[in-house]
Amino acid sequence: MTLASESAAHEEWTRLSPASALAFTARVVNSSLRLDDVLRTVVRLSCEVLTADRATILLLDGQQRLVPAASDGRVDDPRALARFREMLPVSLTALPQALELLGKPEAVAIPDVAASPLVPAVWREAFGLKSLLIAPIVTHGVVLGALVADYGVRRLSFSSNEVLTIEGIAACTSTAVRNARLYEAALGRAASLDESLQITAQLNAATTPGAVCEVALEGLVRMLGGTTASAHRYDGTSLTTLASRAGGHPAPGVHRLTARERTALARVSTGPADSATQLRRIGPFRELPDGSATVLLPLSDSIAPGFLVVTCPQEPAADLWQVAKSVAGQILLALDRARLSEETEQRLAELASAQRSLAVVQERERIARDLHDTLGQTLFGLGLQLAQCEGAATGDLRAKLGKARGATDAAALQLREAIHALAFLRKGSPSLQRSLRALAREMPKGVTVLVNCTGKAVAVPPEKAEALVRVAREGLVNVGRHSRATDVAVALRYDRQQVELVITDNGTGLAQRSAGAGNGLHFGLRSMQQRLQEVDGALSFKNVAPHGLRLTATVPLP
Repeated sequence: MTLASESAAHEEWTRLSPASALAFTARVVNSSLRLDDVLRTVVRLSCEVLTADRATILLLDGQQRLVPAASDGRVDDPRALARFREMLPVSLTALPQALELLGKPEAVAIPDVAASPLVPAVWREAFGLKSLLIAPIVTHGVVLGALVADYGVRRLSFSSNEVLTIEGIAACTSTAVRNARLYEAALGRAASLDESLQITAQLNAATTPGAVCEVALEGLVRMLGGTTASAHRYDGTSLTTLASRAGGHPAPGVHRLTARERTALARVSTGPADSATQLRRIGPFRELPDGSATVLLPLSDSIAPGFLVVTCPQEPAADLWQVAKSVAGQILLALDRARLSEETEQRLAELASAQRSLAVVQERERIARDLHDTLGQTLFGLGLQLAQCEGAATGDLRAKLGKARGATDAAALQLREAIHALAFLRKGSPSLQRSLRALAREMPKGVTVLVNCTGKAVAVPPEKAEALVRVAREGLVNVGRHSRATDVAVALRYDRQQVELVITDNGTGLAQRSAGAGNGLHFGLRSMQQRLQEVDGALSFKNVAPHGLRLTATVPLP
C-alpha cells in the first residue's frame, strides 16, 4: 500500500462507524500480500477506530515468544517507538495467564493494567500503560500473536462494542497475516528452487571432487543461511573430510573413529533439527560452535557414503530442508561423476604415455636395423679385408694391420652391444628377470654369472625397466672388461615401493679398476647414474671384502 492510498484509507476510516469500519478493514488489510504493509495498516487504523493512544501487534515466534512486529500512535512519539523496537521477545512460559488468554478467540479488556498479571511490569513502566484491549490473532486454531490497543489514561471500563471491534480487526488481521506468510513462504520456496537449480548447474560443470565440494558448501551455506560447513565421505569405519570452511568444523583429511564414535555418528539426527550436541560426541566435531544450529545433511538415504554438516543461525524450515536434500542427491552424483572423470583422464594420460613409449621403441628398432644393415655389415666386411691383408703382409706392416683389425673387431663388438641395447626392450620382450639372464649369457668365457630374483614380481613401467636393463648391461660389461672377476651375482629384488638391482663380483676393487680403465670406467658410472636419475632412481657402489665391487641400482614403483 502506497502512502497516498494509506492517507485515503485513513480519511475514509474516520468517516465510518465501527461496524462499517470492520468491513473496510477486511478490504484494506487484504489489499497487500506484504506482511509489513499489512501490520502497519492494521495498527494505524486500529488507533483511529478504537480512539486508542497506541496500537501494537506482537507475533508469536517458533519458541513461543511474543515478538514486537508493528506499532503506531495517534501522537508522534519517536522515543516510545524506539523503545518498542528495542523490546526483547517475551516468553509465554513466564506468563501462563497470557498463554491461556491467547488460546481463546476472544478479546480481553483490562481497564486497570497495574492490577493485571497479564502485562509485564517492564512494559507498564516503559510505555506508561494504564488500560488495554487485547485480542488474539488466531487462524484455523493456530495462534499467530496479539493485537493490543493501549491508553495512557486509565479507563473505568470498555464497552462491548469496543471489545467486539478489536476482535473483528484481529480476525481480519489473522487472515491477512496468514495470506502474507503463505505468500512469503511461496516466494521463499521459489527462491530456494531457483537456488537449487543454480547449484545443480554449477555441480554439473565441476570436474574434480574438490571443485564439487566447494560448489556444494558455498551453495548450501547460501541456501540455508549458514555460516560454516564441511563435506565428508564415510565408509562406516573412517571419516574423510573432503572440504571444510573451518569455524569449528574438521580440517580436511582422514579421521579414524572409535567404535563408540561410529555408534554415536549412526544415531545423529539427519533432519532439520539441531544436531550439534550429538555431533560433539564425535572427535572431529568437538569444536563445533555454540549458540547456533548445526544440521547434518546426508548425501543419500543414510550417512554412508557421505554427508554435509552446515552451521546456521537457526534451524532451517522443513520445506527448505527438503529442497536442500534434493540438492544433496545431486552432490553425490557430481562427486561420482568427477571421480570417473579424473579416472578417465588418468587412463587417457597412461594410454598417451604408452603410445609415446611404443613410438620410441619402434623408432629405436628401426635405428637398430639400419645400423645392423649398414654400419654393421661395413665393419664386418672391413674386418675380413684387414684379416686377408694381415695374412699376406710381413714385418711392421703385418703388426699395424693386426692392430687395425683388432680395433675394427672392437668397434664391431661395441656396435653390436649398442644395437642390442636399442632393441632389447621391444614390444613383447621377456620379463625383466629373463632379460637379465640373457645378459648373463653374453659374458666372456671364464666368468660365471648367477641371476636371482626375490619378492613378488610386479609390472615395472617400460622406461624404468629399460633403465635397469641398461644399467645391468653397462655394469656387466665393466666387470668383463676391467675387474678380472670370475664370479658375478645379479640379484633382482621386488617390494611394494621399489625394485632393486644388485651386481656383486669378486674382482678387483674400484681403485684398481679406475687405474686400469682410465676415464672409461668413470664415464660408465656417470652414465648409469644419469640414466637412473631420469626415472627418479638412484645408483650406489662400494668395495666388498675380501675383494670385489657391489653396484646397487633402485627405481621407485608408481
